[in-house]
Amino acid sequence: MSAMIRSQTVVAYLRQTAPFMEIASRCRPFGTAPTRDVSKLGYEEIPRTDAWKDDNGHGQYVLRCELLRPT
Repeated sequence: MSAMIRSQTVVAYLRQTAPFMEIASRCRPFGTAPTRDVSKLGYEEIPRTDAWKDDNGHGQYVLRCELLRPT
């Protein structure tokens, strides 16, 4: 049986670029909730993540990884 845990390396960081919009929320009956504009979803490659600053602390990322060969 092959190993269930595999070593990987990150080859690219991608950040969501769609802006936030305020929409009415069922969870907030008297307010709005920030939601991504689904008509503008997309990703851009960035050199590093900054979860504290990207989108005011609401950054969304995809990490593109490659499996490392077992040694």
